[in-house]
Amino acid sequence: MRKVNAILKTDDYSVFKYIMGNRALNELNAKRITDSMKIKYDFTLIIVNEFMEVIDGQHRLEALKRLGKPVDYIIIPGLRLKDVVRYNAVQKAWGKPDYANSFADAGNPSYKILKEFMEVYPDFGIGAALSMLTNRNESNDAGKKVKNAKGKPTGKKKTFENGDLVITMNDKQTGYLIAAEVIKYKPLFKKYNHSVFVKTIIALLKLDKFDNDRMIAQIAKQPTLMLQCSTVGLYKKMLQDIYNYNKSEKNRLALYV
Repeated sequence: MRKVNAILKTDDYSVFKYIMGNRALNELNAKRITDSMKIKYDFTLIIVNEFMEVIDGQHRLEALKRLGKPVDYIIIPGLRLKDVVRYNAVQKAWGKPDYANSFADAGNPSYKILKEFMEVYPDFGIGAALSMLTNRNESNDAGKKVKNAKGKPTGKKKTFENGDLVITMNDKQTGYLIAAEVIKYKPLFKKYNHSVFVKTIIALLKLDKFDNDRMIAQIAKQPTLMLQCSTVGLYKKMLQDIYNYNKSEKNRLALYV
């Protein structure tokens, strides 16, 4: 046996640096680890390079800071950004359901609405559910709330992951009304709950003269014409032909504009 890397300990958090290019600190992940350490603190080791740049353990380091606990770390010279990526790759990434459940359990009202909605409509994935619950809400648009270290917008994904999702009571009411209309397609189209199809129906429901029940009746007459499409535009073109089939000129409606 021989000693290779000594384990060091410090209370001086300022000695640690974050390597350029690493993923931004995720507040939800940091809070989750902090809460876990409050309940039971297990030994954890932070890995840094010779410049004291954190290669592995930046969220655990943040949790230790918040709890005022000393940091155990080892220095491995030569590690760089590619090694950070390698360490991150072996860790299980959080998916949208993980974020939704965590924020909902923490009492965030918007995420509680989302979680409740998905319990009522379990056939829909989280992407489709979000489309129905936020389709009229500009608070969730890219760049409205979340920006990266350079001040540039990071988009809806980061807004969601940082706990900044906004679902008002009006959004909730509208979302349930939309779901009730989309669910009507279930007996006629296997892909009725896919996100792209849901977005298509949301867009059609916004048209003043669009009659969803007429659409359902038209599909029932010729169900074999319903095919899965990859974009909202292609769905609109297909549904427009079905909607206007055997209808007089005055009773036709342009769905694809």
